[in-house]
Amino acid sequence: MALSKVNRASWSTVKPDQHRFLPLENMMRTDAELKADVMERLDAIPAVNASDIEIDVDRGVVTLSGHVDTHQTRFQVERTARRVPGIRSLSISLKPGQLAGKKHYH
Repeated sequence: MALSKVNRASWSTVKPDQHRFLPLENMMRTDAELKADVMERLDAIPAVNASDIEIDVDRGVVTLSGHVDTHQTRFQVERTARRVPGIRSLSISLKPGQLAGKKHYH
């Protein structure tokens, strides 16, 4: 079908008010807020001892370093951190299998 024969009325156009934007608070979070959010989310993972992971944040760029028990835990930490709104970039320097401390529940 030639482009000239396409029914132009069927083409949808996006109006300015239809754009979806992230809430402003997600775009302008401080490094301290991002660090606290990442820490809180990582602490909620049963297989993670947050004291084994160092969290550095510089202008929205988050770096996680330290030790975790397994590759699966490393993946879980990365996936969880990527879900934190406001992070511009994520660098993971976690080493699995380095005798990371486990959470102990009494």
